[in-house]
Amino acid sequence: MQAKRNIGLDVIKVVACCFVVASHTIRPGFGFANLVVFSLAIIAIPCFFMVNGYLMFQKQTVTYAYIWKKIIRILVVCFSWEALHAAVYWLYYHQFRNFLESFLFDFLQKGLFFHFWFMGSLMILYLLLPILRWIYEKNEAVYIGILIGLGIICSAMNLIMIVTKNLYVLEIPQSLRLWYWLFYYMLGGLLAKRKIKIQIIIDRCSFAMKITALVTAIALLIGWQWLIGNVVLKQYKIEIFYGSIPIMAVVTIVFVCILNVKFHREKTITYFANLSMGIYVIHPFVLAVFQKYVPAFVSGKATMNLLFWIATVIACGVIAAILNKISMVKELTKL
Repeated sequence: MQAKRNIGLDVIKVVACCFVVASHTIRPGFGFANLVVFSLAIIAIPCFFMVNGYLMFQKQTVTYAYIWKKIIRILVVCFSWEALHAAVYWLYYHQFRNFLESFLFDFLQKGLFFHFWFMGSLMILYLLLPILRWIYEKNEAVYIGILIGLGIICSAMNLIMIVTKNLYVLEIPQSLRLWYWLFYYMLGGLLAKRKIKIQIIIDRCSFAMKITALVTAIALLIGWQWLIGNVVLKQYKIEIFYGSIPIMAVVTIVFVCILNVKFHREKTITYFANLSMGIYVIHPFVLAVFQKYVPAFVSGKATMNLLFWIATVIACGVIAAILNKISMVKELTKL
């Protein structure tokens, strides 16, 4: 019997997808609303890794045969997008693009599809998954110890950046910052294994307690980033904060809260969740088109900047929905 789909995970995908776009469009210095949206955008990438960890740890068995199928699937999808772009480029400009080279550099955040660095990290985590599951099943305490150790490493590196004001981590391609991504991936796996116990704890909390915890967490997230980014480091970049304790705590709270909400309109939520991969793939190109042909999105202030984000999400969603209707292309929007 097929397990019931977790709509909470679909909601997290939709929210994370919108915030990924926000991280590339919103300017926090344009106004309070822009600051709030930009600050919340930090949860996007951690949530994507947590969702993947949660789903993979829920599977009864995970073999390397299955893992290699997943990795090959990622490689085929990424290569196909590079080849498709090269074909369009040749037809339009009558010039050949070395898409093979770009394909390899994509995973190091240096190719045309630079945002495919996420796929590079995901493939590495997939290779580690059978080992992680074996550790969890043999000794849960060791698994939790590794998770705590990774959390300490993340927070220590973050503290060093704050104290020295040397953002050395930014010199490392995001795909290779595995201390962050492994932490969130393993955290998602732990939440999957402990979901029944977590549900019992959540059910014991009143609605007021849940709202208070969520609002407090969000306020902490915004305040911490503003303080460190604008006051201490004078550089407000989302990538700085992935390893900070407040952010790790807030991401966990938000993830758990969304996961345990009873949602209606499940088909609608699932439909939009299925567009998330397509939106993620094409959003840099839609963003670039808007920047060129709608300069007011870039040169305008608070309201136009928010519209830039919303318009990019909507345009990408429409395009992704159209692509999902084309049989030869829709497989390129799924992993």
